[in-house]
Amino acid sequence: MTTILDLPDEIYPLIGKHLSSKSIYSCIRVCRSFYSTFIPYLWSNPTVQPYEGRTIDAIFLRSNAHRIKSIVYSPNLTEDYYAITFPRLHTLRLESFFTDEDEPQYLEVPLAQKVDFLRRHPFVKRLSYHHKDTLPREFWEIIRTEWTALEKLEFSGFVEADDLDVFWAVCERVHTLYLSNVNMLTEGCWPELCELEFNDGTVTDQDLAAILRSFPSRRLTFLSPGGRVTFGPLTYSCLQEMYFGHLRVLRIEHCLRVTSTMTQEILTKCVHLVDFSAPYIYVRDVVGTPKPWGCSKLENLKIFVAKLPDDEAEWEGRLFEQISKLRQLLILNLEPYPLSADSESSDLKTLDFRLLPSPSSSPENSRDDDEGGDKRRHEGIRSWSSLVQLQQFAFDEDRQRLGLEEALWMVQHWQDLVAVHGSFKAAEGDDGDKLKRLFDERGVEHYT
Repeated sequence: MTTILDLPDEIYPLIGKHLSSKSIYSCIRVCRSFYSTFIPYLWSNPTVQPYEGRTIDAIFLRSNAHRIKSIVYSPNLTEDYYAITFPRLHTLRLESFFTDEDEPQYLEVPLAQKVDFLRRHPFVKRLSYHHKDTLPREFWEIIRTEWTALEKLEFSGFVEADDLDVFWAVCERVHTLYLSNVNMLTEGCWPELCELEFNDGTVTDQDLAAILRSFPSRRLTFLSPGGRVTFGPLTYSCLQEMYFGHLRVLRIEHCLRVTSTMTQEILTKCVHLVDFSAPYIYVRDVVGTPKPWGCSKLENLKIFVAKLPDDEAEWEGRLFEQISKLRQLLILNLEPYPLSADSESSDLKTLDFRLLPSPSSSPENSRDDDEGGDKRRHEGIRSWSSLVQLQQFAFDEDRQRLGLEEALWMVQHWQDLVAVHGSFKAAEGDDGDKLKRLFDERGVEHYT
């Protein structure tokens, strides 16, 4: 009988990539061969954070430093940890966790020690810095002059006004930039930038458009402006003119002045999108555009579909049809975001996911809707049986009442489903118990 021990050695690394830490712990206790094969996976990406008085001892970390490629340091570590050199380190994440500020060693390490740590790791490609301290100019100078391989910077912190020049010089070199709590952006830099995310800014439409136009590379593929950034006609025109042909990720759900017509055109023309989120889209804007959505590669779609009071009943079938063609979807989130002032209304409705009679159903099998029992002229959610890769689904629970029948349909047709967000308000009494049992048996997490 063939066992795992009979597999060729070159197969083990392929297995190790998919094992949990708990499984790897078990594997390294089997034999010497397994130990030497799987121990690197246990140490390749450690998180070093004191928790209930325990953490990875600096001695063990030092003895396995040659195996570590990526590491997370909390702000509560002693100087011993910053004295270690990791020769293969390519990702450094200096993170802050929720309970860190209560620890006695919070930000105890002198900044000079952090600067020296940076100097000993010049080959880092990805840096994430979220410790809540103000960094000296020397910190950024080392990154600018010695970290020649840096591609990605994620930063949340403070930069002194006198140090902004060297900070922006660092930003010029990276391909991917994530900034949090930013009060100012500058234009005319970042020639290599491909990905940009920033939060909590007060950037105007004019500012953002000017920044986007200043990128000489014209290779922006990822844009996620957060906070109350204004995504108005100037920014939209810039994206349309320069980046529609490149964008893969566009997240504008929290931006101001995003319109339904903008959203419809993005879905139609940005053919390389894999991740898109916007505050809303009107059914009538989709119906009014004859072209199909061009983003057939979408894997993550987050958008609220809004129906106006005077929309014709059959119009929503167009939305069901458009989404049914997005066959690579993994996440479909149709919960409402805060809408713009011109769209907020208690009269707004959304797509009806109830399993009402389809055009092919017979009258005796029909199920009346709330307004008279007219049979649908489209398949409704049944048309989404084509979304065979769907893993997460979220719907607006306040504008409709779904029940056990709809939940059963979802788990039967979406075999990879792992999570559903939204309350099935029509599943009451015994149906509520059956609903819980259904999701438990299928391993689906249900969030309400």
